[in-house]
Amino acid sequence: MVLRDSTWKQRLAFSTFWLFMAAVAVRVLWEVAHDIATSPQISVAGTACVVALVLAMNFFAWCGLLSTLRDAAWLAGSALTVRGAFSTRTVDLAASTVQGQVHDTRGGPSIYLVARDVATGRTVELRMGTGGRVDLTPQQLDALADAVLAGAHQQGGDGRHLLLSERLRMYYRRPAQVGRYLWADPS
Repeated sequence: MVLRDSTWKQRLAFSTFWLFMAAVAVRVLWEVAHDIATSPQISVAGTACVVALVLAMNFFAWCGLLSTLRDAAWLAGSALTVRGAFSTRTVDLAASTVQGQVHDTRGGPSIYLVARDVATGRTVELRMGTGGRVDLTPQQLDALADAVLAGAHQQGGDGRHLLLSERLRMYYRRPAQVGRYLWADPS
């Protein structure tokens, strides 16, 4: 089940933005090269600084483009796979320690499901939503909850898997309470 994937309109919009940023960086670099060639008074240190800044800007623009085109997450059985710009990570939710986290950002809290494979130590973060809203459908949340609940049955469970699966199901029942409240420990 696909959990997160961009639509073609989102990819087009973000790709246009990142390509524009890369074009701006190339244009600035061209202007700097032209100024260096025509003016004998430009210092080498200043030129090197501008060139390094433009190359860094271009690098981040291409990384943003790559991230936009590759960003996805899916669930196959209890195996959660999250693909980013440069890597793809897979963790079996049934054999992992799973917890929820909230990261404070400018646009509001970002809600994550973090799974750490006990055997390999590999960690996967699934961004579930930002600004207090969850971007996953009830069917996707149910599939995640079922995969987490499978871990409670396999590991004998200390109750955390059961609690987390119930909180995942609560997201679409109580949308106003998404965020810190659902991840907080009940004790």
